[in-house]
Amino acid sequence: MKTLFVKSERYVCDECGAGEPAHLRLCCSIFLAGAYCRKQGLNIDVQNVPTEGRDSITFDDYDVVVSWVALLEGFYDGIRYLEKANKEGKITVMVLNDPFDGLELEVMEKYQFIDYTIRLYERELVLGELLKELQNGKKDIDFTGIIYRDGLSIVDNGKRPPLDSLEHLPSTVEFLKTIDLSRYEHIFLESGRGCPCSCTFCFYRKTKPRKRKIRDLLSELDVVVGKVDHIWLHDLNMLANRKWTEQLCDEIIKSGIKAKWSTDIRMDQCIKNIDLLKKMHDAGCHLVAIGIESADSGILEKIKKNVPIDNIDEAIKNCLTVGIEPSLNIMVGFPWETNNTLKKIKNILFKYSRISFEPQFVRPLRGTPLYEEYKKLGLLTRDLTVDDYVSARVKPLFPSLFLSKKELMEWNHKLEEIIILKTLKSGNSGYWIKVAKKFIKERDFRKYILMNYIRFIRIVMHLVRVERVNKKEYKK
Repeated sequence: MKTLFVKSERYVCDECGAGEPAHLRLCCSIFLAGAYCRKQGLNIDVQNVPTEGRDSITFDDYDVVVSWVALLEGFYDGIRYLEKANKEGKITVMVLNDPFDGLELEVMEKYQFIDYTIRLYERELVLGELLKELQNGKKDIDFTGIIYRDGLSIVDNGKRPPLDSLEHLPSTVEFLKTIDLSRYEHIFLESGRGCPCSCTFCFYRKTKPRKRKIRDLLSELDVVVGKVDHIWLHDLNMLANRKWTEQLCDEIIKSGIKAKWSTDIRMDQCIKNIDLLKKMHDAGCHLVAIGIESADSGILEKIKKNVPIDNIDEAIKNCLTVGIEPSLNIMVGFPWETNNTLKKIKNILFKYSRISFEPQFVRPLRGTPLYEEYKKLGLLTRDLTVDDYVSARVKPLFPSLFLSKKELMEWNHKLEEIIILKTLKSGNSGYWIKVAKKFIKERDFRKYILMNYIRFIRIVMHLVRVERVNKKEYKK
């Protein structure tokens, strides 16, 4: 039996990472699953399909097709592969990222051509078990982590409990060596999964931190170094296991691998672990993403961020002191959002003029306490569906208690304009040339200009008056 793992190259489809990124990114989970299943003796191919090849792909050589489906942008592309495979008489399997509560079952009910769905956690284990069962001709699926069809019924066996570590995952070097890595600006290498923190908006809250074997991660770093601009060690909380992170940095330094990499950490970790930050920098870490989410202490308390916003000065200072650039993630549109809470974010953008920021709209995710809070407050009157989430990054799903969706959109535009201006003033013209070339190549530029005319005018006007408006803030 021969199996194909397939996904659209253009879309991200990793745990806690889905949709269309600004830059072409090589994801990690599909290759980890491929490497694991091959290690189990299964006949696996992996195709990361470019945009220009998605309509011409065929499944003639395969018995089973497993599609990695991005829940946000790219959802319908991933589903299309399964529909086509079904028409060709293949067994179809879906891996959905991210699988918010009930959505996998909803997709199975809506799309009758999907035979199986692989659930959390450690989905490569479940995939391996399923493929072995299919290879042996067995029909009784009695293990957890899977949804399947039984005649006209759909059976959900529940989630698979997470393991204590990810040491079962082998190196993906055999795949990485066959890929033209120069095509990608970013590459994700998975270092760990899980986060013990209690943030109410996060689908992976209070999940067990698990790490991979360091030697396998190093083997992947050694292959990709020098071939891509940005290496991201994909981990919801890199410092959740300080001892492991210290050992990783020691081994990178010892190996002589000169890789520049980035990862995710928390703001409080930047305060408590300046010695480890220094070691991370020595091992090649040049940027860390820090989720501050909001600049309002009341909102931070409600979402159980458990990090006072007053700590931001020390956290940024510590990162910059050791030579690591902090990139701050902010979220717009919490239920308690007001003009005043968003002005606090604006003030932070001006205060830290040389720090990068990543804004996004709040997305209440099914299965999280924040989702239930939206219901309790009367903002959410029906359950969100897959179709709701597909476009959830481009506009707010809900108003706040005090601001309309239109007002939240306007605030997001204001914040994005400040970030654009900050980047332009930093002199990073090469970055913007790359963005412009990719933008024009992949989209109907004239159509986009017409659709976003007002926004473009606002940005141009802001550029014209940049030297006299908030001049003092920009100089800080």
